[in-house]
Amino acid sequence: MFDAGSNQSLATQLLAPVVGGAPVASGRVGAVNLDELPCRLVDDPEVFFAEQPADVEYAKALCRECPVQDSCLAEALERHEPWGVWGGQLLVQGEVVARKRPRGRPRKHPLPEQEAPAAQLLAAKHLAELQAQRTLSKSGSERAA
Repeated sequence: MFDAGSNQSLATQLLAPVVGGAPVASGRVGAVNLDELPCRLVDDPEVFFAEQPADVEYAKALCRECPVQDSCLAEALERHEPWGVWGGQLLVQGEVVARKRPRGRPRKHPLPEQEAPAAQLLAAKHLAELQAQRTLSKSGSERAA
């Protein structure tokens, strides 16, 4: 659960326990259920530190509906996070950049920007599936109790 008296920022408390493999804190911060945040629902939190541009767009799309998106980005910038997707924005060397460039030499004739819309659709579908699974597992455990 988010500890306002902690030296760790909100984003660190939300994402780092998952990435670092520590137990995931649960509970509520105001109206926000920490267990329902997109960064907590994904199977692989490393997607927020992906190398492939399509994976980065997927991570950014996951953040779009997050209720703590603005504070996540603000705190990442304040902490000078060097890499990753924070608050729906990609940070590279501590700066917000629009798109992740693929490795290697740029194409002479760029492909149309199709990764972002596809990633948004995939992220929305994946989050809906994860939330449905979580709801089913909660209702099953409540019946067992």
